[in-house]
Amino acid sequence: MPSHNSYYDSRIAFCRSGDKSLEDGVDVVFFASADRHHAAHGDALHVMNNARTVLVLREDPLKLLWVGFDSQGRPREVITDEPDVSGLMVVIHADLLTPSYYEFL
Repeated sequence: MPSHNSYYDSRIAFCRSGDKSLEDGVDVVFFASADRHHAAHGDALHVMNNARTVLVLREDPLKLLWVGFDSQGRPREVITDEPDVSGLMVVIHADLLTPSYYEFL
C-alpha cells in the first residue's frame, strides 16, 4: 500500500506506485454494509478506478475514503478497509457523496 498521508491523489498512490492498481487486478470484496444505500457494485468500482481523491480516514488499520463520480456522473463516496492478509480490498460503504466532501471532487 502507499504511504499513509492524510491526503493524497489516488492516481499517484495506486497507479504509479509499485503496488497493483485496481485495473491490474486487485480483488475487491463488498461487505453487506456496503449495500445499505443500494449503490451498485459496478458504480463503486468505477469510483475507485477513477477516483478524484482518496482520503485516509484512519491509519491503523488503514481506512480509505474514495471520492469520485460513478458511471452516470453522480458524485459518490466509497469507504474501504485495509486489505486483509489475502490482499482483498474490502468495501464497507458506498453511497452518494456527503456534501461536506464536495470540495474533494
